[in-house]
Amino acid sequence: MFSTFSTGQVRHLNVGPKGNGICFGNSADHNGIRLNLRDKRDENVHHLNGISIAGISRCRTINGISISVLTLACKRSNGIIIGGLGVEPKNHNGIAVGGLYISGTKCNGIGIAGMSPYADTLNGVFAGLWGVMSLNKEDSIKVINGLAVGGMGVIASEMNGVSVAYFLNSFHKQKGVTIASINLTHELHGFQFGLINHAANNRRFLKWTPVFNFNLRKKTGT
Repeated sequence: MFSTFSTGQVRHLNVGPKGNGICFGNSADHNGIRLNLRDKRDENVHHLNGISIAGISRCRTINGISISVLTLACKRSNGIIIGGLGVEPKNHNGIAVGGLYISGTKCNGIGIAGMSPYADTLNGVFAGLWGVMSLNKEDSIKVINGLAVGGMGVIASEMNGVSVAYFLNSFHKQKGVTIASINLTHELHGFQFGLINHAANNRRFLKWTPVFNFNLRKKTGT
């Protein structure tokens, strides 16, 4: 039932047979409950299935619930991940909560951050006290699909769904509804509600409007 392993930097005490049960330490693969102060490099920590609690967590795959006092980073996660400062899943499916931030390549589900969730692609419901961002670092399209709520702003190359912000919504292409003090988009297919609304693809007298703007045409205007 009790087994202690020490292989390179992977040291842990396991209560249970063959990587199942309760684990204390830096196990490479575990099913059950895992308690650890700090995970080593992600090439040493492979797969965690169940519940994981750590000070700083880094691993390849998480399935279940993972809580980190400071930061949590992984290549793929499915379930619930919580980081005191932030979570950094490359690909995540489920619920992500970061004290300050959520960052990654693709997040599917629900994301809540004290400052900002930001990723290449956000699918689902995302909220941040500062803002929600799908960053366009390269020429490829970066997208938000679903509902985004940002304190100061929501920014992305493409927005499909509903975006609500106190100050700014800014997109290259928007499909759906945006609500903010200022709404800006190069290509509008939907509705804008705010003090200042700009849709570059609208006809000349409708490019800038107060209170309300819309475009329901499939083709862009001139």
